[in-house]
Amino acid sequence: MGAGSFNGVNYNGQHTGMGWFKYNLDALPGHLATLVKNKHLTEGTEVTYVGKSKKFKNQSGVILKHDSKYGRGLVPVRISMYDKKQSINIEKVVLCHRSQLRFPMKIIDKHADAVNILKAKRELRERKKDNYRKQRKQQMSSK
Repeated sequence: MGAGSFNGVNYNGQHTGMGWFKYNLDALPGHLATLVKNKHLTEGTEVTYVGKSKKFKNQSGVILKHDSKYGRGLVPVRISMYDKKQSINIEKVVLCHRSQLRFPMKIIDKHADAVNILKAKRELRERKKDNYRKQRKQQMSSK
């Protein structure tokens, strides 16, 4: 727990890191798979911009071919945005560093797979019961 006040901010006994994970994308589960490495910076790879620019925040784009006219650490990314005022899609080429890019988040939940299997088995049992009841009903009506 944090102190009552720290650096002029009163935390009221709460953890001093409250709300950090709300803005820190790296703290989410499965974040290591979203980090972009230099070997992934190939043409046609789909990425999401997570830099500081408000225009392009959380917009997805595609990496373009790297020409020699760009800086060594910069990667050209074509980002498509929807303009609400003009009702058109706008495509812009933005030079990004790899720390500003992430792969689309794919959260893999093992629990969800187990739940889906249980639901499928339950539905199969229900279908079998229904079929059995229909057969019994037909046998009783034929007698």
